[in-house]
Amino acid sequence: MILCATSFSWSQASDPRWQLIDKDRAIVPIKDLITIAAHRIYLEDKAKSFKDEAILRGKETYALRQELAKKDTIIAFHVEDKERLRGELSQMDDLLDDCEERSGKLRPWATVGKVGTITVSLAVLGIVAERIINSAKP
Repeated sequence: MILCATSFSWSQASDPRWQLIDKDRAIVPIKDLITIAAHRIYLEDKAKSFKDEAILRGKETYALRQELAKKDTIIAFHVEDKERLRGELSQMDDLLDDCEERSGKLRPWATVGKVGTITVSLAVLGIVAERIINSAKP
């Protein structure tokens, strides 16, 4: 039984070159110690980089969710505005239909008005022409 350098617990040594000197000291080949330290440094670095990347992705996700919430608000506003405008357009279509219906009923009167206007204009023109002709005679 020797003290394992990686976990600081008692375990059976698989390599006969490892020797336990006393309760808390062991002789370990330097290559094994370097390998153990390198693995530990590598794992700590990987854990830190994973944690940093997870934090960064969390921040990006939060920012994207905030942006999505803003876009959802804008979309909801545009949908409401679109529905309101559709209602107004429907009302205008109804008013236009009513106007066309009423103007169809008034068409004969418009023809009478046009004929009357032409008749009155010709009568006035005739009267003016007659006065001009009468005033030119001595």
